[in-house]
Amino acid sequence: MTNRNNSEIIRDNRVARLLWFTLGFFSATIITYLAMKGNH
Repeated sequence: MTNRNNSEIIRDNRVARLLWFTLGFFSATIITYLAMKGNH
């Protein structure tokens, strides 16, 4: 395994982590919106 492969793996992990963070934030926003909409 070369350094290039290690860099690609690290980059992929960062992208995956960012993707999950964005997905979680988006889901939380929708849940909050539906909760507020239901209260009103």
